[in-house]
Amino acid sequence: DEAGRMNRIVQDGKEVCTLKYDRGDRVKSETLSSGQTYLFEYSLDRKGQISRVDIADQTGLVRRVRLSNLEYTLDELVSAKH
Repeated sequence: DEAGRMNRIVQDGKEVCTLKYDRGDRVKSETLSSGQTYLFEYSLDRKGQISRVDIADQTGLVRRVRLSNLEYTLDELVSAKH
């Protein structure tokens, strides 16, 4: 797009997904060619760095990724989003 962000992914001439961004230039949604959509919600630490990302699918199930300067941790905890 005009901001230099990747707004779609094409593989072998077929669109795989489209991406939309929030005001912080972070992915806010990803829609696959099948129509499945994932929504991204970010939490920041005291320094303003991303410390957690919740990724929700259309059914409301959420996968949580915790981030630190040492590692990324995927919580396989899948829960209904409130």
